[in-house]
Parts: sequence; structure tokens; C-alpha cells
Amino acid sequence: MAINAGLWTVTDMVPKIVETNGDLDVHGMAQYFEEVHRAESVEVVRFLRKFVAGTRVRDLQNLADRWNELSALDSERASARARKDQKDFDRTTAEFLRVGVAVKDFKNAKTGEMTTTWEVRTATPSKGDQ
Repeated sequence: MAINAGLWTVTDMVPKIVETNGDLDVHGMAQYFEEVHRAESVEVVRFLRKFVAGTRVRDLQNLADRWNELSALDSERASARARKDQKDFDRTTAEFLRVGVAVKDFKNAKTGEMTTTWEVRTATPSKGDQ
């Protein structure tokens, strides 16, 4: 079973824990959750590396609960680019903007590959909010 951080349920966890140790002892459970945490940490690091240098911690904290959603949206956008589906590509780009993230694409000078970075856009107050 592939580990998808944040998507585990008790139903998913119990069979794995039982396989680890039929007595459900603390050691077996701790070892299992350590494995899950390690996999989640890798995904979180991949997520954070998308943001441009200088992104404020507060802005990242505001988006932290949406990292699975943003990662999935990033995959959709990359797929649209590969399919050359401009409509879907534009839709996913607009969806990023809706949640306050500007995505920027550029060609990597060393590899020639397209690279995408994310930049948090903070809302500016309208005249009525000031």
C-alpha cells in the first residue's frame, strides 16, 4: 500500500499494525507511525521546495493544511502541460491564484527543463476594508 500523507484512516492503519505485531504493543505501533511520519516528511519537504526563497514562515503556515490539495493541483498542472492542454493548464494556474499562490514557470538554464516555483500572494485590502 502506497503511503499518501494525510490520507490514512484507522481502517488503513489497523491491518498494518497487526501485521507488524499481533499483540499491538507500543513498539510495533511506534515503529509503524515512525515510518508514516518519515514518508510524510519527505512529501512536506517536496512541497516546501516549490516555494521561492524568502517565503515567510507565516505564509507557509497559512497554507500548511492545504499541502495535499496544492500538491495534487501541481500534479494536475504538470499533466496538463505534458498533454499540451492549455485550457486545463490555465484552469489549474487560476486555481493556485484563488488560494493565494502564484505559480511561475521558467526554463532551467543548466538542464533545459521547465521548472515551476510557487510564490505566496498576500491579499491586499480593498478600499472598503481600510
